[in-house]
Amino acid sequence: MKITFVSCAIEMDNLSFPLGLLSIKAALLKSGEFTDEEVSILLYDLSSDPVEAAKSLSKLPVDCFGLSIYLWNRAWFDSFVKTLRSLKKDVIIFAGGTEVSANYSSFSFDEYNYLIAGEGEESDTALLIALKHNTIVDSVGVMSREKPEFSYASVADLSTLSSPFLTGIATPFIKEGCTVLWEMTRGCPFQCAFCFESKGLRGVRHYPFERVEQELDYLVAMDVKDVFVLDPTFNIDKDRTKKILTRIIETVPEDMHFTFELRAELLDEELASMFASFNCSLQIGLQSIHQSVLETVNRTFKKSVFTSKMKLLNKYQVTFGLDLIIGLPKDTLSLFKESLDYAVSCTPSNIDIFLLTMLPGTVVRQKAESYGMEYLEDAPYSTLSTPTFSKEDLAKALKLKDAADLLYTKGASCMWINKLCEALEATPCEVFELFSSFMDYLESKHRDCYKEDIFDLEDEFVAKAIRNLGKEEYAEVLTNYIELHQALVCLTDTGEEVEVMLNYNPNALSDLDHTSLDTFMATHSGHQAKQFTLFYDEDGNVNFD
Repeated sequence: MKITFVSCAIEMDNLSFPLGLLSIKAALLKSGEFTDEEVSILLYDLSSDPVEAAKSLSKLPVDCFGLSIYLWNRAWFDSFVKTLRSLKKDVIIFAGGTEVSANYSSFSFDEYNYLIAGEGEESDTALLIALKHNTIVDSVGVMSREKPEFSYASVADLSTLSSPFLTGIATPFIKEGCTVLWEMTRGCPFQCAFCFESKGLRGVRHYPFERVEQELDYLVAMDVKDVFVLDPTFNIDKDRTKKILTRIIETVPEDMHFTFELRAELLDEELASMFASFNCSLQIGLQSIHQSVLETVNRTFKKSVFTSKMKLLNKYQVTFGLDLIIGLPKDTLSLFKESLDYAVSCTPSNIDIFLLTMLPGTVVRQKAESYGMEYLEDAPYSTLSTPTFSKEDLAKALKLKDAADLLYTKGASCMWINKLCEALEATPCEVFELFSSFMDYLESKHRDCYKEDIFDLEDEFVAKAIRNLGKEEYAEVLTNYIELHQALVCLTDTGEEVEVMLNYNPNALSDLDHTSLDTFMATHSGHQAKQFTLFYDEDGNVNFD
């Protein structure tokens, strides 16, 4: 029996690693009913033509196709399945993934033989064994024309699952430079109304620590350089978190990077210190700073607590990013701007901003009518307007998002943007609005700001802003401060020495980290531009000559 699983990533980048399908293949092989040669996984991305992909696969001697369908690839698979079914009418097609779990009723049994909701290791295995032996398919999480009642599969004991890493199944998919997705926990105890977890279908379950240790050793042995940990709240269990971090600190090389998603409120000084002990980045959901907004999605925010946690991360120089959502119930453009201004004040390395997605099956989707929200009924389920966030205001917020993405995140301006705000007597959002206008100006000149060197764009923007707002007295100091931080970013990214022309000694410019521009200018004198070389010394500290 030949089984081919099909994955379609957003793009064939470092996050296209098909962990879910690899885990299902590991379960199939563990059953003893299938061999490695019988189960294959094919990778596509959204740039691939789904019709051509279906035509190509229709020629293969395959008995069953399993599709991994998500929000971002639903349209791609709709086209793929329509073509595949027309060319290979008798082949068995089944599908799983969060899009199936969330929006099961939108799929047709005219195209799919089976639909699988929830976690697929056990349900996919039960389905395929039944098909192999031509027996009745009767498993939780498997729906068909004959058994259309919705059910959701969840693996109660993760220790029963076979590891795609330790079995070697994942090895062919670990390419040089790729990001490997890794999970140590499933489920989330929080019930944010915009998340599919809010339906309360899954509790928190951990993989055995022994498996975590062995998989970590495998990733190190495979010379993996970047790992994205999928656990929704990595630090939910402090003792387990400390145990895992201790193992990571003891095991991984300096050039191996990890990304974790955390709950800020659960951080403490000990954890911050541990995260600072190896190469990692943290991503933290802020979403909004307004309790009147957050209570609509079952979240809370205590500014003093959150700020103290951000200060901890900055104290230990831990790289972290913050998430914000546009269009939450009861949010407004002005309230969103306040949230964005606050996020910038925390000095994260990146700020990721998302338009609210009204996922089927979530609490916020179920309450959408009572909130008066308009949204796309089909994928990508984007919010169109709310009573407090008009279409026009959403468009303005999205322009702020684009400006922040480019100037703040891609432009790595976290260490100097507050000084620009000080010079211009502007809030971060007002600076982003100025940059958005600058982006429009570039477009009018047929310049693609996404293809130009970001540091050159920043320099051009800052020069224009200072000149247009009559703040030329700050030009030299501010430009030097920005140039220094841009050089530090290049040094961090490449590890190679960087040359920079400055009118002030780099040590003097570092005083601006805690001194106002006016005070600095009153106590420091510039000199003729001089070339400085920044480099790492033998102890790994930044130095210059």
